[in-house]
Amino acid sequence: MRKITLQCRYCDHKMSIDVPLWKDKPQMPPYCRYSSTMKTSMGASNPMDSQLGCNGVLEPYVILPNECTFVDIQSLKMQELPEAVPTGDMPRHLQLNVTRYLCEQMIPGDRVYVHGVLTSYNPNPKPNRADGTNFSYLHVLGFQKYDDMTGNDINFDVEERNELTLLAAEHDIHQKIFKSIAPELYGMDDVKKACACLLFGGTRKRIGEETKIRGDINMLMLGDPSVAKSQVLKFVNRCAPISVYTSGKGSSAAGLTAAVMRDSQGVFSLEGGAMVLADGGVVCIDE
Repeated sequence: MRKITLQCRYCDHKMSIDVPLWKDKPQMPPYCRYSSTMKTSMGASNPMDSQLGCNGVLEPYVILPNECTFVDIQSLKMQELPEAVPTGDMPRHLQLNVTRYLCEQMIPGDRVYVHGVLTSYNPNPKPNRADGTNFSYLHVLGFQKYDDMTGNDINFDVEERNELTLLAAEHDIHQKIFKSIAPELYGMDDVKKACACLLFGGTRKRIGEETKIRGDINMLMLGDPSVAKSQVLKFVNRCAPISVYTSGKGSSAAGLTAAVMRDSQGVFSLEGGAMVLADGGVVCIDE
C-alpha cells in the first residue's frame, strides 16, 4: 500500500496519507482532521463540532480500499554462495526487498548480482530509547542473473583451446579424467568413473514435441563403513562449480526440496532446500 484514503465515519471527511514502503500498518490520525481545523484562533470550540459528532472521538477514520494506491512488493532472502562458505560455517543471509516490476523475477536457486541500498529498520512499531536493536535489509534497485558458474559463459583463450583440443584427441583421455578424481584414494576405479560421468553429465534429448529425456546422471554409492564414500563425495563437492553437501540423516524428503516457513510478519513462505539451491549442479547427500 503506497497511499491510503481515509474517511471519517461521522462527517465523511476524506484525506490521503502517504505510506512508506515496507511499513505494515499506516499511522492513522487519532482525531478527525476536519473538526480540529474548525477550531477558532482563540482556542474556543466551534458550534459545528457538536453537529458533526466527531469532536474528541478517537480513531474516527476508516480506510477506503477502492480509493487507495497499491504497489507490488516482495520480500526475499539472499544466501551466500555454497562454494564461498568455509568448511563448518553456516552461510550468511540478507533480506531483500523488491518492488514494482522487480517482483517475481527471481526464483529460489537463481544466482544473481544485486545492487541496492542497505537500510536498517526497527520492527517495533513504537520503539523507545532502550530499544536500539535494528534489522538490516537491502532495498533492491536492480539485479542481473549470471550463468558463468554453470559453464555457459566460460571463455577460453587460444592456448587453452589448443591444449584442450590436444587433450581430447588422446586415446587415454578417459583414464586421465577418472584417475584425477580423488587421487589420494587408491583403487575404486568404477566409483571414480561413475563420478566423472556424474560431473560431465549427459545430453538432453527431445523426442517429438512432448517427450523430453533429461541428461542428468544420478549416482548411488553403497558399501561397508570406512571405505571412503564420504571422501569421494567431498571431493565431488569441491570439484563441481555448483554443489551443496548435506546429510541425509537430518534431512527429510520434503526438506531437501522445499520447506514452508513462517516469516516475521506471520506469513507462510516457501524456502528452498538443497535440491533447489544446487539447481544446475550437484547435490551430495551423505548417508
